[in-house]
Amino acid sequence: MQKRGKQGHYYMGQTLYTDQDCFIGFKPKTKLIQSITKKVQQCFHNLEGLSYLTPIDKRDFYWFRCTYQHALEKIDAKIANGALVPLDLKNFPAECCFPNYTLNATLFTGS
Repeated sequence: MQKRGKQGHYYMGQTLYTDQDCFIGFKPKTKLIQSITKKVQQCFHNLEGLSYLTPIDKRDFYWFRCTYQHALEKIDAKIANGALVPLDLKNFPAECCFPNYTLNATLFTGS
């Protein structure tokens, strides 16, 4: 049985999810975050089509999706305000380059 919490949130076991799409209303200001947001949405959209995932699994993935979206909103705002400056976008998103380092970014969800 679902219990309705404050502000439209539902609690089901240890899973917290909202009853509206967390990407609605989010319009990235920077091309970098537009690209990342599109890939995150595509990744989680593809998970919805997997027949072996239970409704609880899908709600868990939805929670992760919202977590990524909120992080992207904050990063986007920092980039737009000049508080965060990407150092090198050559070959992005395949590679994220930092001084003397290369980071291969990966989105992993699972147990």
